[in-house]
Amino acid sequence: MGPPDLKQRGRKFGVRQYFVVAVLFGLSGAMAQAAAQQITAPGNIVRVVALQGHVRGTLSGTKTALLGASVDLETLSGRRVIASVVTDGNGAYSITNPAPNTVEGPALDVKPGTYYLYADYRATRKLIGKVTIRTDMTLSRDIDLGTIVRAGGAPAPPSVTTFYATDRTKATGATSATPLSSLFSNTRLIDPCDPSPTCVMSYGVGVAAGPIFGAPLPDASVADLVAAINKYYPSASSLLIFIHGFNNNFYSPFVMGATWTASLSNGAPVLVYSWPSNAQLLKYLDDETNNTWALDHFRDFLITLLNTPGTPPTINILAHSMGNRVALSALDFLARSGMTTTSHIGQVIFAAPDVDSATFFETIPRVATVANGLTLYGSDHDEALRASREIHGHCRAGLVGCDFAAPSNPKFNAIDASVFHCDALGHGYWSSSTTIRNDIASVLKQGINAPGQVRPGLIALPTPSEYAFTDPKPGDDTCATLPTQT
Repeated sequence: MGPPDLKQRGRKFGVRQYFVVAVLFGLSGAMAQAAAQQITAPGNIVRVVALQGHVRGTLSGTKTALLGASVDLETLSGRRVIASVVTDGNGAYSITNPAPNTVEGPALDVKPGTYYLYADYRATRKLIGKVTIRTDMTLSRDIDLGTIVRAGGAPAPPSVTTFYATDRTKATGATSATPLSSLFSNTRLIDPCDPSPTCVMSYGVGVAAGPIFGAPLPDASVADLVAAINKYYPSASSLLIFIHGFNNNFYSPFVMGATWTASLSNGAPVLVYSWPSNAQLLKYLDDETNNTWALDHFRDFLITLLNTPGTPPTINILAHSMGNRVALSALDFLARSGMTTTSHIGQVIFAAPDVDSATFFETIPRVATVANGLTLYGSDHDEALRASREIHGHCRAGLVGCDFAAPSNPKFNAIDASVFHCDALGHGYWSSSTTIRNDIASVLKQGINAPGQVRPGLIALPTPSEYAFTDPKPGDDTCATLPTQT
């Protein structure tokens, strides 16, 4: 996932959201103002509840509490998000401020005043109305989003047997019986280990049999991982590695790899590389540190994989957001080292890369020497990358129109996907849009040469190596609709 927008935008990115249009929507459910409530947050920090409630919606004809719905406060002028939270398993949400005179300081996250209240879930984003925040009162507002539909035109595909490599630490007390969803923490190894860096790595397989489950291969090496791949995919000619972005736990990207990513791979096995993202939006800079820590681990893993007997002959890579830094660094090392490998790099997909644009485009000519093809998907509606630009002071490679100087290289194409705005931040279009998913599948299957001729829906731009999506394919119209500004 991408970088933070502003203070409480946290607790939002771990759930995928999709929306179509912002429309006026009346207040529903309980609306009440009461004396200020206080809660104790992690670290024994006292916080005051400014706004709370529940979000409900109708899914498959049944009214239900919505897990992972997003609730936003925006300023009345300038449309700036100043707070954003997601609902829990009961559909509950709360926006809180530090209590006066706490260790967090007296400053409020949300200053007293009147704001627009928005809620979104999947393909539905609605303006609920105006709310007035006070320091001495707790406002309660329940929200009904009505019938919920999914942008992108299709339900999630069934899961398939998927593999993983990770440098996250195992959860305390984890055993071979621990569910995959609880097997790894969001932290990295602190104490040195030997031999480094391979000692930090864990490998395993999640078998698709109803809910995804699995366990790490005991005392596994890359060779053991390759043996497992060959067991489940004995005739695989390629392997697709998926690298997630910022603000993710272990399990969510694994499920993404076993469903949506696997649906792009043309039947080839998928391996999810999971670096120790914190799964907290307010720890973006900490995630950057962990991402840098993981660079050598993925590089060494990739080199070993490329040289292990039995590895499928072609390795494709799909990276999203901050995960592109991991992929780019390893590929650049391969190019600079000039080493020969048994298997080779096929197609590399850079989806919404949160990478310094100058660094990215200067590296592409080198990386092109070790890969069959390179494809970048970018957008000028990517608010997550806009926030990253503000944090870093420089353009991001996935932000179209911001120093988007794609090099002219026969192995590289930059695809402008700005017509698609499938989620609240415009950052998850690569997985939400059926048009883009189909295009990625074509890249992996056919390569990138002359994409305007091979893959319908793209037009060539005047600049060499650059293309753009124009009209969405049938069924993808909602994902291509930009939100109405009110």
